[in-house]
Amino acid sequence: HKTSLFGAVIDSKTCQDLMDRFTTLFWTKRKWFFTHQHYYLERSNHGFFYSIQPYSMIPLSQLTKVTINSDSVCFSNIIKILYLIPNCKKLILTSLSSEGRDFSLLQCTKNFRYLSHKNTITNITIKSCKFKEVELLVSLCPRLQHLTINVLQEEFQSFIKYLLSNNGNTRYLHSLFIRSTGDIWIEKVMNIITEMKQQNDVSIKLDGYFGCYLWWE
Repeated sequence: HKTSLFGAVIDSKTCQDLMDRFTTLFWTKRKWFFTHQHYYLERSNHGFFYSIQPYSMIPLSQLTKVTINSDSVCFSNIIKILYLIPNCKKLILTSLSSEGRDFSLLQCTKNFRYLSHKNTITNITIKSCKFKEVELLVSLCPRLQHLTINVLQEEFQSFIKYLLSNNGNTRYLHSLFIRSTGDIWIEKVMNIITEMKQQNDVSIKLDGYFGCYLWWE
């Protein structure tokens, strides 16, 4: 459990008073213990009051969802994290960074090859990404079924064409939500789908000016 505290009166005494409420036999018998942190930011005190339960740590093998809220996480670190969480089904990322590495070299690493064969991720959300990075991620997760991405307008067409193509890494993918930095026109999407001769297979729904849902069997 974790609670955020905000206000001008948040200090160590306030947090200690909170902790004192959880020192009764009811809590100690269940091995629930608490601690706190507090700091000053933008003319206001902020604090965190949270439980510490080393006795009940969840094994990584039981985790099925991974959320990484970082604007600078590199792809190699994502691989290391997923290597330790073999049963992850859903992955949520703020952004991706390739560290300027050669993608082909990264795909040849032992961990990448192992994960691409063993991971069971079916749902991915990326809040900011480039085409080459998503191409690499889809290669890492070939059992992907649902993808949500935010893309640059100039890469919008490349994303649609790649994700609707009949390549081995997207064979299980059947739904896509794509948000662009510029306006999305239904005619533009339809032209791409028609060009790929899939106009009878793909359904489309626009979400405002910048979002687009696509789904298919």
